[in-house]
Amino acid sequence: LSLHDALPICIDVCAFTKTYGNEKVLVLVNMRNATKTFTLPAALQNTTWNDVFTTPQSSVTLGTTIDLAPYQYRVFQVK
Repeated sequence: LSLHDALPICIDVCAFTKTYGNEKVLVLVNMRNATKTFTLPAALQNTTWNDVFTTPQSSVTLGTTIDLAPYQYRVFQVK
């Protein structure tokens, strides 16, 4: 997935994927001082990722949306 074909432009949430070799991460950042709901593009819906900031890393299956607290960021690595 690339930013241009996978993620819509969103003013409140900065979202992008990054691929290096066979590793892929998804980064979501709430840029606002309010809780925001981000609608994931169809290509990312119902996919399973590792939450990189949990110890140990927990497995997360993304639905159609994700809620982000004010200024919260989430980083997921493809499982």
